[in-house]
Amino acid sequence: MKLVLTQDVAHVGRKGEQVAVANGYGINYLIPSKKGLKVDSPEGQSFLKRFELLKGSKAAMAEANAEELSKLVGEQLSLSVEANDEGGLFGSLTAIKIAQMITALTQVQVEANNVVLSDGPIKEIGEYSVGLQVGDNQLGEVMLNVTTTI
Repeated sequence: MKLVLTQDVAHVGRKGEQVAVANGYGINYLIPSKKGLKVDSPEGQSFLKRFELLKGSKAAMAEANAEELSKLVGEQLSLSVEANDEGGLFGSLTAIKIAQMITALTQVQVEANNVVLSDGPIKEIGEYSVGLQVGDNQLGEVMLNVTTTI
């Protein structure tokens, strides 16, 4: 029996894939639990069309995001944070915090999954090179100058 999966199913396939499964498994489990639709049914065809449109719009959004982030590549940004006398930060700068601070400084939408910290969270004052990526594509690096607030 050929089905299109409406959600990820372990050891069977991912959402939107067309798979061949045993008749009993499809009829008794996948279709009643709404995890699959028959490929040749009107519902299955409709789902496939919607899924392809959604996949195309996600790709376009990722491309637009990559364009925006590429504007930041090579920039040097200064981030002011609270630190002690020895230069240790009061709370480390994680990818989430860095993304929020870059977004606030540059007005370019940066998400935490776009920030790559090769050495882990930033815990001290200094200059750091932070990678930017979209999906698996490494776009480049941004230099962060982490300074203390007075």
